[in-house]
Amino acid sequence: MRLETLTFLVSVTIYAPATVVGTAAIRVTERSAWARDVPVDGRAGGVSLFEPLTTATIDQLGAAPSALVAVIVLVGSFHLLDTLLNSISVDWLREQVSVFLQHRWLSLGLGFAVTAVTTSVAFSMGVIVPIYNRGYIRRDEIVPYVMGASLGTLTDTLLVAIVLESAAGIAIVLLLFGAAAVSTVAALSVYDTYYAFLERVQNALLESNRAFAAFVAMLVAVPFALMVVPG
Repeated sequence: MRLETLTFLVSVTIYAPATVVGTAAIRVTERSAWARDVPVDGRAGGVSLFEPLTTATIDQLGAAPSALVAVIVLVGSFHLLDTLLNSISVDWLREQVSVFLQHRWLSLGLGFAVTAVTTSVAFSMGVIVPIYNRGYIRRDEIVPYVMGASLGTLTDTLLVAIVLESAAGIAIVLLLFGAAAVSTVAALSVYDTYYAFLERVQNALLESNRAFAAFVAMLVAVPFALMVVPG
């Protein structure tokens, strides 16, 4: 549970200030400008890269079976990765992975790149968690990677805004991305202090059932409140 709690804390500490900054930026600018849409070309090359394959699969199998096939392929990929890790020397893998993860900025870039390319934070974390669980990397080394993955997860939101041809959506995603990037760089610039803070908060949460329950309740209540409270 410690790693799961840590990833939540990283996301909260990065996106809480980014949300405040983004909300303030929207409020101090002309509100009508954010609500107005202009035509956007959503046919980016990267968006349609796999479209022929996915379209053919859905046409042949139908939507529900195609979704099942996608899940099977994803789970099968994770199983193959797990099998591969079991056959690799711990010392060799530790040495190779550490080249990136022992350097905070490289680790941050790796987490962002894997998430951005796959548009799936589940995939990027699914790749790194087995390596962490086997003791190949330390917890303080994985945090910058998690920070990069958390930042990279906005790429799929940007992709949706592009596909929907929403100029306002693209602008808002880019605003949040910029604010989150500033929060991430600031945290990584004082990493020792930031990591010590994460450790203290995590220990406090895991040592108290009430504190942990309050934390989980906050994770549910805050997003719900943002959706229902008038802007």
